[in-house]
Amino acid sequence: MQPYITTDGKYLLFASNRPGGMGKNDLWYCIMSNGTPGGARNMGTAINTKDEEQGPFYDAEKNLLVFSTDGRVGLGGLDFFQSEGDFGTWSAPVNMGKPLNSPKDDIYYTALDNTHPFAAGFISSDRESICCLEVFGINRIMKIASGLIIDCETKQPLEGATVTLLDTVRRKTIKKITLDATGRYTFEVDPQRYYKIVAEKDNYFTKALYFNSDMLERVDSMDNPTLCLQHYEIEKPIILNNIYYDFNKATLREESKAVLDTVVDMLKDNPKITIEMSAHTDSVGSVKYNEKLSQARAQSCVDYLISKGISQDRLIAKGYGKSRPIAPNSLPNHKDNPEGRQMNRRTEFKVLKRQVQVKDEYDSNTSQ
Repeated sequence: MQPYITTDGKYLLFASNRPGGMGKNDLWYCIMSNGTPGGARNMGTAINTKDEEQGPFYDAEKNLLVFSTDGRVGLGGLDFFQSEGDFGTWSAPVNMGKPLNSPKDDIYYTALDNTHPFAAGFISSDRESICCLEVFGINRIMKIASGLIIDCETKQPLEGATVTLLDTVRRKTIKKITLDATGRYTFEVDPQRYYKIVAEKDNYFTKALYFNSDMLERVDSMDNPTLCLQHYEIEKPIILNNIYYDFNKATLREESKAVLDTVVDMLKDNPKITIEMSAHTDSVGSVKYNEKLSQARAQSCVDYLISKGISQDRLIAKGYGKSRPIAPNSLPNHKDNPEGRQMNRRTEFKVLKRQVQVKDEYDSNTSQ
């Protein structure tokens, strides 16, 4: 076969049975310098086997190598495999499956357009021949992932929020968009990929969503769950409902941990935020007793967050006792107000430091 120069012009790839290989024809590469190839280097046992490797094609944008081999478990004969890497390390090659592969020999992928290497191209195969390779045209199967971003309180589409699609395996930012009035995002994704979607807006808590595009194998598109972003203001408390403690103690009940887990997720999605966890009591008991109890309860919440991997430097525990009621502890006729006291026995958190806009995880690889 003819040698292949990668889409970025940095490498020349070819198959050869020259000395120093693993078996039959191996894949080799040369580093290009001013259009001149350097010394040949074997692509190693991560790619080559004792059997046949042929037809290398490398997409520099996706860091993806496509080649044919009969030295791995496939559908029969030479099959197309793909591996992610950068000529330093390679992932374990994965069979590209039907319909690209067949029970016979499938070899020599070439792109129709190097600016979009896997949108369309040609392969050689003897799947419909009794003697020889024939050329087949292929078109990429389009997969679409979409979803809706809304405000948690108003339930309205969150216009102006940004949504970023990241490939978590290749550690690459694929695309970043700003939402219009519909609040919907739509991304084209590749099969057999692990993705992360990050939704963010100023003065809203960022949220992340992970999904595997294998879920799209049997359908052309997938609508991700609707994400709601919660608005916040610096130093403005947010009440956490359904946080309970043992009577007159600071021990968290099991049902409280599920609520605190939502705070764990929020803090992991917003790594630049520092919060104060606070606990409050009703008016029953002395000031000193309630301050001590509420401080212990706030500390129990902080300790739980730390146990889930949140840095202690991002957390402050504060017990306010009965000093900050949000409802009357007693009625105008001086009778007890159980409903008001229950509202005052609460756990809150507030953002102490404004969230810094975090640079995209893989910003240097962003494509708009």
